[in-house]
Parts: sequence; C-alpha cells; structure tokens
Amino acid sequence: MKDELRSLLNEIAAHPTTYGMAAAVARWMVGDREGGLKALLGYVVASMLVAWAAYHYMADEGLTEARTAFWIILAAFFARDLLVTLAAFAQQFRSDPVNLALRIWQALRGGGAPK
Repeated sequence: MKDELRSLLNEIAAHPTTYGMAAAVARWMVGDREGGLKALLGYVVASMLVAWAAYHYMADEGLTEARTAFWIILAAFFARDLLVTLAAFAQQFRSDPVNLALRIWQALRGGGAPK
C-alpha cells in the first residue's frame, strides 16, 4: 500500500499540469491578488492548459527532463499573459489581418509599428 501511494504521488508530481498549478499559484502570489479566488482560478486554468500544451509540444524536441520541466514551468508562469496576447492578436486579425501581419513582421525585424 505504501509503495502504491508513493508511486501514485510520483506520477502526480511528474505530470505537467502539476507544474502548471504550482506556477499559477506562484504567479498569483507575486502578482496582483485583486481578483481573489476568481483570479486564482483563472491563473490555474490558464497555466494548466499551457503546461499541458507545452509538454506535448516538447515531447518530440529531444530535451532532457530537467530542461523540458524548466520550459514548461516558464510557459505556465506566463500562461495568462500568453493567452491574453493570443486573444488580442485574434481580435486584431479579425478586423485587419494584413496590418497585423505587417506589424508582427516589423516587430520581429526590430522596427517600430508601420505608419
């Protein structure tokens, strides 16, 4: 029974969504706590989703477990910011896709926004 419990806890600890939950709580604690439980729940859901997606993306990258865990935790820590940015891109793309593509291209090249 003790070995089964230890095995179960090891599997839980190694799961990427566990990293996401830990990163979400850490981000909520160092960030703004104004939203209370609702904000914490938003951080947890966003971080778990991004951690899960990052894990599946990095599964084929050939990185060591430690490096994979690092990138998963980093992505999960910034999960809410990443999802808000993607939502803003989607909204801009819906209204003016060409201008958005030009702005992204200019930003990647180190220039300012197009005039």
